[in-house]
Amino acid sequence: MKRLLADLVDKDRLVHAPSSREDLQASLARAARALSDAAAPELDPTSRFDIAYTAAHGFALCALRAHELRPAPGARHRGLAFLTLVHTIDAPEAMASSLNGYHELRNRSDGGQRDDITDAEARAMLNLAVKLAKRLLDWLAERRPDLVPERPPAR
Repeated sequence: MKRLLADLVDKDRLVHAPSSREDLQASLARAARALSDAAAPELDPTSRFDIAYTAAHGFALCALRAHELRPAPGARHRGLAFLTLVHTIDAPEAMASSLNGYHELRNRSDGGQRDDITDAEARAMLNLAVKLAKRLLDWLAERRPDLVPERPPAR
């Protein structure tokens, strides 16, 4: 386990949690459905942003689960899941930093400090979630093929 992840376990911010292929695949499927829903043009930008954010968070949790980890209860798990992506799936710092920035934007929006999300912010969150999904699936295929979702046979 990478040193930072081990340190977070030692500090009770992450906990060990056995993960099965079936559990991870179900979580990936939920995140993928949210990602698809976030692209619905009939939704307002705030809804699209929230749904894309939910998808990205789901993928980030899957990255932790691939290491048989999950955030500890009360550990401010959303931001933690994004910031650990550099260590779980070798995501670029810029990706983790951008996701954390959108996490902070979401918190400001939820806290009433911001009334609305712009269309550009919603599109950017969706694009980032799509990149995260690809990064995660590529990492799983290379490093944890035992967890990769089965693909239907080619016809």
